[in-house]
Amino acid sequence: MNIGTNFYKDHLKNKTFSDILENYSTEIYSNEAAHKTISLTFIAKSTDAIVEAFNNHKKAMIRNSESNLKLSKNVFWLNIILGIFTIVGAVFGFLALIKP
Repeated sequence: MNIGTNFYKDHLKNKTFSDILENYSTEIYSNEAAHKTISLTFIAKSTDAIVEAFNNHKKAMIRNSESNLKLSKNVFWLNIILGIFTIVGAVFGFLALIKP
């Protein structure tokens, strides 16, 4: 059975990794070009998956960075407010000590 590589390209285009591996490991291809097409399709799909995972990781890191920046700004202003209340409390405590 000598099927051209275009058949395999079209046949494998929408396959998942497990489908490609199953085809690769269970079927015996007499056509060396088809065998190479399956190997290259698997490599291309693997590369696409790695790139997509990297891009998703990069987006998550950017989101986390933005969240951390927002949180640090809120914590900064909370520290300012607590510092002011501490100073006010210290002044009232000092005034309470010096009043007879």
